Amino acid sequence: MVGLGALALRLLIPKKLRFGPPCGKITVPGPWEEFLTFSANTRQLGDVTVVDVRGGFTNLEGEAMHEMLLDLFREGRTKVLLNFRDVSYLDSSGIGQLVRSLYTARNNGAELRAVALTGRAAEAIRLTNLHQIFTDFPDEGSAIKSFVS
Repeated sequence: MVGLGALALRLLIPKKLRFGPPCGKITVPGPWEEFLTFSANTRQLGDVTVVDVRGGFTNLEGEAMHEMLLDLFREGRTKVLLNFRDVSYLDSSGIGQLVRSLYTARNNGAELRAVALTGRAAEAIRLTNLHQIFTDFPDEGSAIKSFVS
């Protein structure tokens, strides 16, 4: 079954996608815009970069996130925490992008963790056995402490 967001993206002309400041927000112009917004904003807690993710997370959003993470790794940030507290939807292509990001992090000598994967997203991670390689923490504090200084 195709989600409403994915269906709407297929109906819109991809050339009309607008990218905001460094992959911080992606919007699709038109009547679907309010349903398809995605944002990934960074903040620094000590030596850990926290990426607060909001909205649906599918292939398109995962690609933007991957590019943002690449920029962070190139800047020398090696401890990155993805905060999924406000993610409303995660599909199989989004999970694929998470695996890709984890692989990229490891290839760049970085550590990538997740916090607050809820409901169906957490279940999808467990069902695919990704919980064995992609660590998800219940709260931000425990995730921050898990990074070795």
